[in-house]
Amino acid sequence: MVCKPLTEPDFKQIVDKALALFAVYTGATLSFFVKDFLFSDANLKAFHDLGDWLQYWGLYATVAVVALLLRYIIGSAVHLNFTYVPRTTQRVANDGGDIVATKTYRSTSVCQIFVDLLFLILFGILAVFITRRADSGCCYIDSRPSPSAAEMFT
Repeated sequence: MVCKPLTEPDFKQIVDKALALFAVYTGATLSFFVKDFLFSDANLKAFHDLGDWLQYWGLYATVAVVALLLRYIIGSAVHLNFTYVPRTTQRVANDGGDIVATKTYRSTSVCQIFVDLLFLILFGILAVFITRRADSGCCYIDSRPSPSAAEMFT
C-alpha cells in the first residue's frame, strides 16, 4: 500500500516544480553546449561567412541536440501533466443549480511518479554527458587537409 495513497493526492505542485527545475536545467545545458561547441574560439576564427558555417557538420549536430533537448522537456511536460494532474470537470446540478466539480485522476500512484521523475533525472544526466562531450577535445577543427585514400595506405 506504499504506492497508493489513502486520500486523493495533489501531484500538481510536484509536477510544476519538477518541470520548472528541468526547464532551467535543460536551458543551461543547451546554452553551454552552443557556446562551448558551436561558437568556440576555434570555430569563430575558422568560419567567416554563411557558406563556411553551412558546410560545418557541427552546425547540424547542434540543431539535432537542440531538437533532442526540446523534445525532452516538452515531452516530459506533456506526459507528467497528462498523467498526474487531475482533469477537473464542472457541471451544474439539476436540483439546486449548484456547480459540481469532479476530478478525474489518471494515476494516483506515488511509486509511478517517483519512477517518472527518476527517469527524468537520468535523461537529464545523459543530456549533460552528450553536451559536455564537446569539451573533451574530440570535436575541434583540424585545419590541415585530410589525406587522400592513396596517401593513407602508402
